Formats: sequence, C-alpha cells, structure tokens
Amino acid sequence: MNMINPNCANSLLASTSNNPHETSTSELASIESSVNDKNRIANFIGFNIIEFPPEIHMEMCKYLDSQSMKKLRRTCKLFRDNVSIVVVRNKENKEILEKELKEAIGTGSHTSCMRIRSLLKKGVTLSLGKLTHFLKGAMMMDCNDGIVIARALRRVGASIPLEDLPQALRGALRLNGPSALQHHAGILLRMGATLPHEELADELRSALRTDSRAALARTTVIMNMGVTLPPVELPKFMKLALAMPAPIGVVHAMSIQKMMGVQPQG
Repeated sequence: MNMINPNCANSLLASTSNNPHETSTSELASIESSVNDKNRIANFIGFNIIEFPPEIHMEMCKYLDSQSMKKLRRTCKLFRDNVSIVVVRNKENKEILEKELKEAIGTGSHTSCMRIRSLLKKGVTLSLGKLTHFLKGAMMMDCNDGIVIARALRRVGASIPLEDLPQALRGALRLNGPSALQHHAGILLRMGATLPHEELADELRSALRTDSRAALARTTVIMNMGVTLPPVELPKFMKLALAMPAPIGVVHAMSIQKMMGVQPQG
C-alpha cells in the first residue's frame, strides 16, 4: 500500500523530473547551509523537522544518491545537536529563574513581592516541599508583604500539612499586625486548622484584656471559630473594655455583648 500523501509524492517527483540526483543535492545543500545558522535552528524547533515519518523517508530515498543520503543524515544530526543545546539552555534558564524565585520569597520585601508575582505568572514554580516551606515563612511575616507572598504561593498550590496546622495557627494568632493576623488565620482555618477549645478560650481572654488593634483582630478570629467565654466571666471583661480608650474599648464591649447572647461551648 502506498502510504505517502499524493501531494507530497507529486512534489518530490516534480523536483526530480529532469535529473533527480542533481536537484536533490542542491536542495539538500541549501538546507545544510541554513542549518549552520543557530538562530534559525532555534526557530524551527516546533515544526517537527528533525524526524520524517518512515513512509516519507523511504519515498525520499528513492530519489537520492549516496552523497545526498549522507548530507541528509548530516543535516538531521546538526538539527538534533543544536536542539539539544537549546534544551540545555532552557533547563539552565529554568534553574536560574527558580533560584531567583526562592531568593525573592526569602527576602520578603515589597520589591520582591512584585518580582514573585511576575515569576509565577511566567510559570516559574518550585517543588511542593519548597512551596510549603516558604508558605510557612510568609505566614510568620507580620506585614502586608507576607499577605501578598502567601496569596501568590497559594495560587500555585502551596499548602501546609495537617499535622503542622495547629502550630501555624498559634503563630498567626500571636502576630501584631491585624491584617496579617486575620489573613493568615483565615487561610489556616480554610485548610482545617483548629486548636483545643480551652486554649482558644485562653487566647480570647488575653485578647479582651489587651488594648490594641491586633487584639481586636484576634478576638474576631476566635469568635468566628465559635468560641465564647462562660457568662459569669463576661461582666468582668465588660468592665475592662469600658475603661479602655475608644475605639478599642468600644469594639471589645460590642464583642462581649454579642457573647452575652450566645450559649458558650463546653
């Protein structure tokens, strides 16, 4: 069965109608000269010109003499060699960009945040183990840059193992930046992080005694987890809240008032 495309066969026959050997040799010489231009070789990578389907290769061989066959093989070898060089260069570039991504995440500055997002958009990424390591680090950053880095890492699949979630949540609740505290704690809660009820109740007591915006954020996060204090304790904390300057004291008082209408968990 003739498996060659009729159009391909006709074009080959047409180019060899007078003197098959001469015509084929000149065509191959032209191909060989273009091969020496490495920039053009790089541009040809996506066109599958290195390997011919067996049926086309056999059809071409009908019209080539021994010298032409040698040139054809040499041309293919040049393509293979130069394509392998391009592959190595791409691998080296990938390693350089991965190193740059690790350094940018480790720096944790506003400038590095912009670079991190740029590299991730280009498809540069790291192994899941490294992503986990850097996500843990980002969640310890008490600033907006930590939020930006954590969000970027989450978009590319970074996560924290279940066994590490409780300790990560403890760390997030102790942050002093209210935005970072709420953001990091929110991510961890969505991953399934939790702590014993009594431990969270103690954290809530500590937050209600503290006159700071971080304490307000801590109170909000803990109460959103369904944790409240026994009703007998609430009047004492209400008194403390009313003695604090506004607006911290007012917000604490509103949280305590909310707890007064909620049955505490055992």
